[in-house]
Amino acid sequence: MCYTISQMKKRAYDSALREGLPGEVIDRLWREWQESEKLLTDESNGENQNYKVSGFEHPNLYAITGAGAFEAVRPKWGLIPSWVKDESQAREIKNKTLNARGESIFEKAAFKLAAQNNRCLIFVDGFFEHYHYKGRTYPYFIQSKSQNAPLVFGGLWAEWINKNTGEIITTASIITTIANELMAKIHNNPKANGPRMPLILDPENFETWLFSKEKTIIKNLIKPFSQEKLTAFTVGKINGKDAVPNGPDSVKEKVYPELFTKELFD
Repeated sequence: MCYTISQMKKRAYDSALREGLPGEVIDRLWREWQESEKLLTDESNGENQNYKVSGFEHPNLYAITGAGAFEAVRPKWGLIPSWVKDESQAREIKNKTLNARGESIFEKAAFKLAAQNNRCLIFVDGFFEHYHYKGRTYPYFIQSKSQNAPLVFGGLWAEWINKNTGEIITTASIITTIANELMAKIHNNPKANGPRMPLILDPENFETWLFSKEKTIIKNLIKPFSQEKLTAFTVGKINGKDAVPNGPDSVKEKVYPELFTKELFD
């Protein structure tokens, strides 16, 4: 699953977009992200630096939708479908929709409308996953092998209207798929229903993911990303009282000697 991400190298998104989106829209998208970043920073009275952020904090993500045209948005993580009745139901459901299993997005009530009409691209620097070994868990950070390149997740988005306030809230979910060989070794939680990983898209599939109306075409894109394009290493604790604070050390390699008695990546 994918519950914790890193989203810091925002300028790298520009170069990634140039690989897969029309050049004439790049500058506008980047300005929109910059403006939204400034607004969020002003509202929080501090710097919005997410070396490590949990989905359960419902942070704003960097995303692009295909709602008629390419549009830069900052949806909150945790999808709230448009049919949700009230704030209580919204609070409950958004903790259950951080991820969406790709195999069932066209059937599940929470996701099927978004799967058909509201898909998005979500840009991150990397993501965290726990490896289970001898009763303990060890956090790994997974990122692109290409220097300064982001990972681009396939996602779903929705708009929900808070009937008490009239506020329109945009939210998103990260789609997951079966794990590739690398992620199958890392995501080995015995309680999980098989190893999973986020749906990572190559640039040549960006436009298809955003705009196609054909279920079969979309389903064919929901598959494991090549492990040859990823790198992974252990980092300090990301949860609990001993967790490394949000900052550069969050994504700094930490060696656990006991792990190297087991050749994880043979």
